[in-house]
Amino acid sequence: SVGLAQDINTATKTLTTVQVQALHATPIELIAAPGANKALQILSVYGYLDFLSAGYPNAVTFNFRFNGATEFAYRSATTFTQAAADMRRIFQIIGPADWAVNTAFEVYTSGATGAGDSPVTFYITYKLIDV
Repeated sequence: SVGLAQDINTATKTLTTVQVQALHATPIELIAAPGANKALQILSVYGYLDFLSAGYPNAVTFNFRFNGATEFAYRSATTFTQAAADMRRIFQIIGPADWAVNTAFEVYTSGATGAGDSPVTFYITYKLIDV
């Protein structure tokens, strides 16, 4: 049976331009696997694109999933990557997404972003669940 959730936790991860451009082929872990007999309960995902001088030209979404899953749990609007100024976004939940014990939470993009020079920071709120 699933136990009670522990305290609320937060994680912050900033991706460099190079990491953003490679996300379609190389997902990045945002929250590490929590360990044996634990699962992550994602409560919210926020993003901040720190516009420098160029957004990303291709209309792609940021997708968030539990490591290796084919179904994603959250995603962005395509306009997030194409911003021409600083952009803040609350990502939309796409659910229900299955969760798994001792599984990391990661981000990837739906396609190649193209050239751009704006780093992106993700803010995640979550709980650890005893299972």
